[in-house]
Amino acid sequence: MKKLFNLVAVLAVTVLLSNSAFAAVSLTRSSIANFSSVGEVSFSLDLKYIADDSAASVIDWDVANIPLNVDATTWTTSTVYAVLSSTVTTANGTVYMFQDNANSTDYKAVTPRTEGANSIYSGMVNQANQGGEYRGYVPMVFNSTTTKATPNFGTDPETVAGTRYFIDKSNTNFNDQTNYITVANTGGLVGGVTATGACWNVGSNTGYMYFGGLFKNILGGDVWGTDQIKIVSSIE
Repeated sequence: MKKLFNLVAVLAVTVLLSNSAFAAVSLTRSSIANFSSVGEVSFSLDLKYIADDSAASVIDWDVANIPLNVDATTWTTSTVYAVLSSTVTTANGTVYMFQDNANSTDYKAVTPRTEGANSIYSGMVNQANQGGEYRGYVPMVFNSTTTKATPNFGTDPETVAGTRYFIDKSNTNFNDQTNYITVANTGGLVGGVTATGACWNVGSNTGYMYFGGLFKNILGGDVWGTDQIKIVSSIE
């Protein structure tokens, strides 16, 4: 009887070990690095005169050398440029630049001009006319670059790499221009958009911006301006 009991005990242990070898394992673990409370979106644009690098308060123009009463096709370069610096370390962080001339007091845009199928309010506004098709606006462009060299915009400013037109919030196609009005993102300063509409970067967080205007049919006594150039991290 004793031998039989021992054999039964051995068999019982063997069966127990066999069952434990096939036991299922199911574990769930997590790894979390939460950066929601860190990161930065900042941008500076300091205006300076091209002639001597002294500080400027507005984007200024050499009005004495702009021809009057001429249907001009050549763009004028502003006497002022900007020194740019950006820091964007937040996911999807973006800095935009656009105009909102309809909400100006001194240079209010009431009547748009037409470009194709779109109503356009951007540029400098004729203070007396408050916009319109003829003598209503001076279109403006800006050029973002890492090179401190005053561009010649000529008769076609878009041939100068990094040049874009100012876009106004009231333009009928504004909602389609999100990338076009982006001046900085996580890749640094934005130089423009590709043929497919994607942003491309200049390769630096610092650089310069130059400005151009198309002064057509200007008359003595005119006052043109914009005080609604917005630089923001979100569009409202």
